[in-house]
Amino acid sequence: MQKKVNDIQSKILTVLKKQPKGLTVIETAKELNLGRNTVAKYLELLALSGKAEMRKVGAAKIFFLSRNVPISAMMNFAKEFFVVIDNNKRIIDVNKSLLSFVNKKKKDIIGKNLYEANLGDFINDEERHRIRKNIKEALLYNEKNIEVSFTKDKKKYYFNTKYIPTMLYDGSKGVTVIAEDITEEKIAQEKLKQSERLYKAVVEDQTELICRFKPDGTITFVNKVYCTYFKKKQEQLIGSSFMPLIPNEDQKKVYEAFSSLSKDNLTITYEHRVTAPDGSIRWQKWTDRAIIDSKGNIAEYQSVGRDITKQKEYEFALLDRKNFETLIIELSSLLVQIKPNEKDNKIQEALMRIGTFADVDRSYVFLLSEDKKITDNTHEWCRKGIKPEKDNLQNLSVDMVPWWMNKLNNFKTIYIPKVAELPKEAQPEKEILEQQDIKSLVAVPLIHGKELLGFMGFDSVQKVKKWSNSEIVLLKIVAQLIVNTLKVD
Repeated sequence: MQKKVNDIQSKILTVLKKQPKGLTVIETAKELNLGRNTVAKYLELLALSGKAEMRKVGAAKIFFLSRNVPISAMMNFAKEFFVVIDNNKRIIDVNKSLLSFVNKKKKDIIGKNLYEANLGDFINDEERHRIRKNIKEALLYNEKNIEVSFTKDKKKYYFNTKYIPTMLYDGSKGVTVIAEDITEEKIAQEKLKQSERLYKAVVEDQTELICRFKPDGTITFVNKVYCTYFKKKQEQLIGSSFMPLIPNEDQKKVYEAFSSLSKDNLTITYEHRVTAPDGSIRWQKWTDRAIIDSKGNIAEYQSVGRDITKQKEYEFALLDRKNFETLIIELSSLLVQIKPNEKDNKIQEALMRIGTFADVDRSYVFLLSEDKKITDNTHEWCRKGIKPEKDNLQNLSVDMVPWWMNKLNNFKTIYIPKVAELPKEAQPEKEILEQQDIKSLVAVPLIHGKELLGFMGFDSVQKVKKWSNSEIVLLKIVAQLIVNTLKVD
């Protein structure tokens, strides 16, 4: 079934690609020699998943191939360089930081072959060969990471480059190249090789976090940037271990990293999470260097670090987008073209899969009666150890939850980050939710045409949870799939 869904979607995308002005459902069906209803369903799925766009022209719906790259909006806020290419090495997108560095205009390079766009004519042949090799590997779905260096305008630059396999919106494969300027980091490392007399004067001028520590993790020196980052005074840090600043899950990895150094292997670079003063989790990248004493033993380590939280968020966004698209395709296969007697089991399975993906405690469906006065919890999935509530939520009068129903009747999403902070007008809803131990939730209306059929939602019982935009989009997409499933007869 999934192969059939993929084949039909691929054929539709191919047809749309050839028609930049767009096609109606009837025109697309004619091009593919398929039924109008079948094509309409798949076009809606493609639009929901972001691979196609729909615009209304009068009463007609015109569908176009989407040309957006998933993280293009975020790219322009990053100081790292981003460039996205397709499998033919054509440039699909590039961010402002890179354009500024190479003094180019976006309109002059979009659509050009990467190797002919003169983005790196200052890079020597050896480095250029390494970059091409890693792009080739990334197109084979192998993520790569290398350091490159070059001289531009008489200045030496060092960049850490990542080559990340990327699924473009038209379903084709591509590569996102992220280049992080580590020139300052490299300069700091070189300066730290100088005499102890100059050490403090050098490190206090750096923008990176710098510290020294003993083999047991005891801190012997930190610079002002380190103190400012963790909001601690120098005397509070020196003499203590840095390990409590790192989440338990990452402490072993950090210890193994610097413990692997020796007089024959002096440096190592690695990434790990830290707990910020406000309790949030952030990412840092560190380069440790072993300091060898006169007997050939490691006396200390000196380390240069920087915050890379934004970069990690971009990388996770790429991965989340890929997993998100895969899940939508799988759910489409699960819920499209099913038999009437399969509806309940398929909806139950869909709730399990999206609940697990979104890491929630409950996912569920409520349906309204024909007169819209009663609602029933018809389907529910619960994480292991979470108490089911379905049997307690039957034959409920909608008059019990006026605030809730007002939002649903206006086809609005209900997003409650903290149940405890619901407004006074939602007091009845607050009491009902607290009886179920719900701390956070999000619910979306189930809409067929202009009719409200019910709603679908996620509950967080064990902790207060903030819902990401991707999780809410996922809920809306699956809600529409379930509406289509409910209408199967």
